[in-house]
Amino acid sequence: MSKGRVSFGFSAWFWLGGALAACGSLNSGVIEIVEGDDGGTGGKGNGGTSTSGGDSSAAGTGEPSGGSPDGEGGEPPIVISDDPPTIVSISPEDEAEAVEPTTKVVIEFSETLNEDSLDGAIVIKEGDEEVDTKLTFAGTKATLTFARRLDLLATYTVNVSADVTDLAGNALESDFSSSFTVREGTWGSFVTLSNPTTSGRVDSGPFAVPVLDAAGNALAVWAQQDGADGPSVIWGRFYRRGRGWQAAVKLSTATTGCSMPSASMNASGDAVVAWEQGDTGNYTRVFARRFLSGAWEATPLRVDVSNVADVSGVTTAMTETGDAHVLWQYASTYRYVAGNNASGAGEWKASDTYISGQFDSLGGPKIAFNSSGAGFAVWVGSNGTASTVRVARYLTATGWGNIESIAGSAGATTSYQGAPDIAADANGGAMAVWNRSADIASSRFTKATGWSDIALADGAASGTVANWQPRLASFGSDFIVHWHQSVGSITNAFANVYTGGAWGAQPLLLSDGDTPVFEWSETGFGLDRHANGLAVWVQGSQVRFARLVGSERKWSADALVQTLGGDPTEARTGVGPSGVAAVVASTGYPYYERHDDLFAGIFE
Repeated sequence: MSKGRVSFGFSAWFWLGGALAACGSLNSGVIEIVEGDDGGTGGKGNGGTSTSGGDSSAAGTGEPSGGSPDGEGGEPPIVISDDPPTIVSISPEDEAEAVEPTTKVVIEFSETLNEDSLDGAIVIKEGDEEVDTKLTFAGTKATLTFARRLDLLATYTVNVSADVTDLAGNALESDFSSSFTVREGTWGSFVTLSNPTTSGRVDSGPFAVPVLDAAGNALAVWAQQDGADGPSVIWGRFYRRGRGWQAAVKLSTATTGCSMPSASMNASGDAVVAWEQGDTGNYTRVFARRFLSGAWEATPLRVDVSNVADVSGVTTAMTETGDAHVLWQYASTYRYVAGNNASGAGEWKASDTYISGQFDSLGGPKIAFNSSGAGFAVWVGSNGTASTVRVARYLTATGWGNIESIAGSAGATTSYQGAPDIAADANGGAMAVWNRSADIASSRFTKATGWSDIALADGAASGTVANWQPRLASFGSDFIVHWHQSVGSITNAFANVYTGGAWGAQPLLLSDGDTPVFEWSETGFGLDRHANGLAVWVQGSQVRFARLVGSERKWSADALVQTLGGDPTEARTGVGPSGVAAVVASTGYPYYERHDDLFAGIFE
């Protein structure tokens, strides 16, 4: 093959006698003419700002020996040939690993292509799902820029169709495929999340689990005094990818105390935050504020209706369909579960929804929704010494209903039952877990069979489950539960997997088994959309974690996240769809009703 590189103007192309020709003149350009293998010799070329052309070799090639290879003004050369185009290189390389999640894909061809033929001909997929990209073509290179950050540990496949043609209409001789895998995440240093303690103490109640969207942005929410003598208010703080933690924003506006916030965010970045708020007459209200299309609503809105003295257990969900849900429990002689919801940017319903029966005491509620907007709620209700695990379903057409007791849990008098959690699967089913005396109990729901009898999720693990919140997450039709459990005098972090219709016979010990995990801390756990998980806990003065690689169904050995002074106690964890995670850790003693500071770290 021989080629020459010529600098001149052109405005149109036509095919003449088996070769491309240019006519007219609109602007200066650079054309590199590549002849067939049986072609003649190429001449010297002057490549734009090049100071001299390259001499022809005996094989008939001519290359510029200096200056800009892209021609005058830095424009890349147009390369033409009567041979079929080929792919010269691709970046990232085929089967490359540890690729940065912010990478671009660059494909270099042997010549300039007909850009119209590229439409739909270069596709990047993650599994069976096509990934949104922007394609640009210049000279001989196609560059694909991703619309969002790529997922950690995910494998992407680049497919180029043989329908791609050059300027002469010659097509690639065959389809092309290449793949690469994104690197593992790493922890950044922790920052102080809460406002300076001189501005007021952090509320003694729980702070919200951090939540994330598909782009890797995070939201952390907590209650803290507004000034040394001010009321406790709800604060929110965003982590923006590439920009770090943003300034704290005051979400509540009341002059009465606010506490116990809950937050939820969907993959698109819409979020809802709700909390308990004191009012005159010793009443407690439920207020909520949404973050929609990149902005907070102007003011928080009350979502409960009845005047009650005791509201607690506020929990939230922002579904993938854009609906915001808030559930809570309240006291009015007995205790009940109620809720409210708003569709998209619409208003909250004028009246809240009564969901549960009446109980002397309640644990929960917890809620979970699938990608279609259908959901589940679970709570534990007690009357006298007997307790019952109750569940409800939310259908988009009819709302909350289908309330029933889980078989085997009704009327339990000899076992403590509490701290429920629930997760929805991809097929319209769900799993509920809860503390049942010294064990983690569970029940599985499918559309075909309803709620199952109780199965123990902690398998053959010895010891006593800590009386604190287990965490549950789903992937496909499988589930993972994470909890704290004492073995002798040591409390440890455990996990188990539900797959093939059953829990593992022996759960996995995640912590080292020697230093106690802080027993009063809520377990921190989450999964991304590839079933890669993070379990985080406090152990001594350290925040530690274990990593689950979903493709291998294997946990890593536990490792250090951060050492914190001032008695770290809780580490609450949120994992986004892309694998980016956020941890909010506290110092102080929640058992003695105080937090000193809140700290936050990002895994990305």
